[in-house]
Parts: sequence; C-alpha cells; structure tokens
Amino acid sequence: MSSILISIPAFAAAFGLSLFEKYVFSGCVLLAAGILICYLLVKRQHFRSHPAALFSLSWLGGCGLSCMKLSHLQLPWETETWVSFLLAYLVFMTGFLLFERLYKLRPERREPYDAAVLKRCLYTLILGLSLLSLASFLLEALLLGYVPLFTVDTPHAYSYFHISGLHYLTVSYVLVPSFAVLYVMTAGPLRDRCLYAVLACCVLSFCMAVLLVSRSQLIFSVLFAFFTFCLAAPERLYRRFREHRRLILPTASALLLALYVWITFERAHSASYLMDIFEMKDMSMPVWLAQPYIYIAHNYDNFNCLVRELPAHTFGLKSLFPFFALTGLKFLAPSLVAFPLYITKEELGTLTLFYDAYYDGGLFGVALLAAVLGMAAAWFAKRTDFSAKKDFSTGISQQNPVIYVLGGQYYVYLLFSFFTTWFSNPATWYYAGVCVAGGLYISYRMHHVSSGV
Repeated sequence: MSSILISIPAFAAAFGLSLFEKYVFSGCVLLAAGILICYLLVKRQHFRSHPAALFSLSWLGGCGLSCMKLSHLQLPWETETWVSFLLAYLVFMTGFLLFERLYKLRPERREPYDAAVLKRCLYTLILGLSLLSLASFLLEALLLGYVPLFTVDTPHAYSYFHISGLHYLTVSYVLVPSFAVLYVMTAGPLRDRCLYAVLACCVLSFCMAVLLVSRSQLIFSVLFAFFTFCLAAPERLYRRFREHRRLILPTASALLLALYVWITFERAHSASYLMDIFEMKDMSMPVWLAQPYIYIAHNYDNFNCLVRELPAHTFGLKSLFPFFALTGLKFLAPSLVAFPLYITKEELGTLTLFYDAYYDGGLFGVALLAAVLGMAAAWFAKRTDFSAKKDFSTGISQQNPVIYVLGGQYYVYLLFSFFTTWFSNPATWYYAGVCVAGGLYISYRMHHVSSGV
C-alpha cells in the first residue's frame, strides 16, 4: 500500500513542476519515488526477486528520466499521457497486492522429480536448442549472404538479418543459459562429462549474440539466466550467492557492459552518429550516458506521440499481432497488421510496455493490461517461492522446474517495462511456447519413469 501512497503525490508533484517547465526537478521526483518504493518492497524481502519492486524501479524510474527532457526531441506530455502512466502503475500494484493476498497456494502431493531423468531431459533440451539455433543461423547467413558482425558501416545490419519464420529458430539460443542454470543445479559433481557440453552450448549462445551484434539478446540471455538462478536456486546455494554478491554482480556487470559497448561500435554506431540522432541539448554529454538515457526516456515520448496523434483505437487487433505473425495470417491478410507507428523519430522506434494497450483501448486498455500483469506477477512470485527445498540434484523439487525459466523471463520483461511492448511481440510468445513445450517433455518423461514404462 505504501507504493500507491507514494506514487500518487509523486506524480502530482512531477506534473505540477512540468507545467512550470522545471523538467529536471520533475524527473527527479519520480526517479526518487521509484527508487524509494523499490527499496521498501525489497526490504520486505517477501520474495527472492520481488516483481513489483522491479516494475516500480523500471516504470517510475523510466518516467522520471523521460520527464527530465534532456533531448530536443522530447516535448511536454499530454495530460492523458500523465494519467495513463499513473493509471498503469496504480492498477498493476493493486492487482499485485490483491492477488498476493487472495491467492492461496495449495500444493498437491506429488512425487519428487527424479534427478537423473531431469538431468537427461535438460541436457536434451539444451543440446537441441543449440543445434537448432546454430543450423538456422547458418541457413540465414547463407541465404542473406552476410553475417552482421563482419559488415562495415551498416548500423542496421542486424535489423535486415531476418528471414520470416526462420529467425525465431535462430534466436532460440537466448534460452540456452537459463536451461543450463537448471542443469548445473541438477548435475551434482563437476565430474559430469555432459556438463562441459552444456557450458560449450552457453558459450555458443553468447557468440551467436555477438555475431548478430544484438545487444538486447545478449543482455536478455544473461538476465534470463540470472533470474532463473535467483528463483530456482536451493536455499544453501542462494545464501552463498548473497554472501559473495558484492563481488559477483559488479564483476559480471562490468564484463557485460564492456561487451555491450564493443557491440555498439561494431554496429557502426559512432558517438557522432548517436548524438545526431538523439539531438541532446547538451552535446558534450558522454555517449555512454546519452545512449542509455535516450533508450529509456524516449519510449515514453513515443507513447505521448501516440496519445497526441492516434485517430482511432483498434479494439484488440494491435495486441493480436503475435497471433497473426506466428500463424502466418499477416501474409494472407496484410491489413490485419497494417497499423502505423506513431513515434517522434524513425531511428528511435522502441516503445513502452503499454503502447499497444493504449493503441487498442485507450485508458481502459492500459488499465486492463496492467491488472493482468500485476496478477500474473503475484502468481509467478508465489509459484517460484513454492518451496525453499529446490535441490534438483537430490530430487526434492516438487514442481516442474521450467516454471523458474518462465518466471525469469517474466521478471526481465517487468524490469524492461520502459523498452517495448513485450506481450504483443511474437518472440516473447515463441520463447514462452518453447519453455512450455520443454516443461511438457519433462513431465512426459517423468510420468513414464514413475509408471515404469
């Protein structure tokens, strides 16, 4: 409840300051509110990784950065834009808090998952995804005639490296590190020979992201694996991680940041190129500050552009794009997906989590999506904290461990709520479908083992 009580006056103060063009102070209010609410929620430590804390920091913090208006591209927000951003947060938190209190988890009596069978299943999934991804990548490179990393002066090489349908298989490598985390927990002693093959598959997945010069997929594959670990790790292992997190997290973050910057330059995104696109008010700002700022802040301005220019709502069709894309209907009836994007600049086409929801139904669409996301966050939080005994190597886990991979993905989407419309993105549902298929495969194998087949 404190999150709601803090966010309302924070938005009111930020809105008032923006009317007097005190944009930096306006942004600082919301940024401070996001950090404070995140701290208070984490302090409760009710869950291993608190989804509402992640969303609060991402959504309110992103709003705050955008309110600062450090770029000439950023215009004052419409009143309905302010209402939409506040409504999205309030409804999300209300849905989360209510569902958390009302949902009573009643675990069924189940036989523990057999560690040896689970280990074989995970190994099969990791190897299968890696080979499928590699084969699809090689086929795309053969058909398109290039590999993005080895192109010169082509900032959008990855955007053009795409064959409809086939590219979903290529990006399957993003899931490999998450399944590898589960495998390591199941593997037991490091003498396991298959473990080296699993680690090789992880290295291959990171190399694929580099070859595709895809910063987002590199970051997501690492974060998917990180949150999978946080949710799935048995208590003894999680305690050891917490004891050394001050060394592990900064080191891993520094390595990831270095690789991110290197990929940026490999994409031919020079400092002058980026600063010209961003149209920053202070052109002397270091590009390593300007780039993350605009990638977070400008998405809210694209939402404001939508509010200002949208002539009519689409009543659900915009959010159904994944269905039209994955079924191929978009090729049979292109009008189903022929909706223009209302953005401030062509090169800055990323959006917020609620862009398509507003496109479909205005404030009602935003509130509906926020309610569903809040309840889903509470469900994942409870399911993944189902038991402190998650020692897969001894067969103690009482539920299908793929739930932790799905939960890890969902938490990353909440953490990057400022970035794009995750749930009307076909890749999101493709990843979820692969995980569900993997979970069904594990359940099928476990059933056959338990029945003696």
